[in-house]
Amino acid sequence: MTKFSTVLNQLLQFLPQQEFERSIKKFKSDRYVKYLTTKAFFVVHLYSQIRKKDSLRDIACGLEQHQSKW
Repeated sequence: MTKFSTVLNQLLQFLPQQEFERSIKKFKSDRYVKYLTTKAFFVVHLYSQIRKKDSLRDIACGLEQHQSKW
């Protein structure tokens, strides 16, 4: 089995995880979150930029297609 890294995963590796988590705690951006955390929201926006999605429906349908792979 060949292991590979997706473009999205490669871009996320450039993000300094500790600094990102520190900023989330500093600004308390996940304080009242029930479902979509700040990091997940960032990944969805990054995905939509990479795939050049224009609408919320495009983003939702694209993410639903890949849900079984997660």
